[in-house]
Amino acid sequence: MRDKYTVVQRLEQRGYEILGKGAFSTVMAKPGANTVIRVSSDATFPVYAEWAHSSRYAGWFAPMVYEMHTYKWGHMARVERLDATFHQMRGILELPLDARYSAQQWNKQFPGFSEFVDKVTKAGFCGDWHPGNWMVMRGSDGRAARVVLTDPQGGESCERRRWTYRTLRAA
Repeated sequence: MRDKYTVVQRLEQRGYEILGKGAFSTVMAKPGANTVIRVSSDATFPVYAEWAHSSRYAGWFAPMVYEMHTYKWGHMARVERLDATFHQMRGILELPLDARYSAQQWNKQFPGFSEFVDKVTKAGFCGDWHPGNWMVMRGSDGRAARVVLTDPQGGESCERRRWTYRTLRAA
């Protein structure tokens, strides 16, 4: 496998469907599977996944990664399948995604959310926090039970960038 495009083509030939694409990654799954395959040339995700695992956020505010393989062109990871992005949950997600929704309100629905935001920012994963990179896992009642930051970027100076809850607004 020479590049991620070849990997994506081969997975499609094996019955995997593309669920989403970004600048560096493609997420694929077989119908009905509870995990997805993330094929990416992004160097940040493996570092984020390791940080989330060691910080005990994997499976709560960060995705659970079951296995990962790195190659010269990037990586492939088998990751838990989440239900929807914030964009897709508009009108279903109980919280209004705008700056008026305070940290206390986020913490009420998702205990520990502010602590996670502080720690992930201090760890350097403060870029690309648009609503397509935040996902939801629904509870048995159909409402949002977990929010998950799936794909942040690192390398920015988090000290200079002040994070606000406005970042989560579904524009």
